[in-house]
Amino acid sequence: MLFNIDCTEATTGDADAGPTRRVQIFNASDSFSPDDSRQLAVFAKPENSKQFLRNAISAHYLFDSLEEDDLNRIIDCMRPTFAAVNEVIIRQGELGDLFFCLETGTATAAVDGKVVVSYEAGGCFGELALIYNSPRAASVVATAACKLWTLDLRYASHFFKATLQFLDLTHSSLLCCD
Repeated sequence: MLFNIDCTEATTGDADAGPTRRVQIFNASDSFSPDDSRQLAVFAKPENSKQFLRNAISAHYLFDSLEEDDLNRIIDCMRPTFAAVNEVIIRQGELGDLFFCLETGTATAAVDGKVVVSYEAGGCFGELALIYNSPRAASVVATAACKLWTLDLRYASHFFKATLQFLDLTHSSLLCCD
C-alpha cells in the first residue's frame, strides 16, 4: 500500500467531548524515481493483444497524451483476467485499484441497478480508481464471457508521476530560458 497511517489520540478542552482522533497520512511515494522501473511487473502477451491494447487505451483520455514508450510500458504492465457470463467485474461502492480494458466479450455498467453503459471490445472502465482512489461509482457485470486486461493503481501511479515530473521539468526549463 502507498500510505502509512499514523493515528494519535488528542484530548480536547471539553471533558465531556472525549478524545478526538487525528489521522496523519504519509505517502510512501515521496522517494519516487522515474528511473526505478525494476519494481514494475511485466506480463507476457501476444502481439495482437499488444496492438489491441495500444489502440484501445491510446484513445482513452487518461492515456491519450502519453509518449509511445510510456504507452508501451503501460501495456507491458497490464495483466490478463477473465470473467464468466453474469460475473461481477466491479461492484458499486467497493474500493477499487484496477483499470479494465475489455478485449473480448461484453459487459454492462449499472448504477443502483439501472444499466447506464454497455461495453464491448475496446471498452475501458474503472479509471476513477486510478484518478481518485474512490469507491466504485457503478457495478460492471459480464454479459458474455470476457477477456480483460487490468492495470493496477501502483503501476499507473508510477507512469503518471514520471510523466508529471517530466512535464514539470520541461515547463520549468521553458520558464527560466529566454
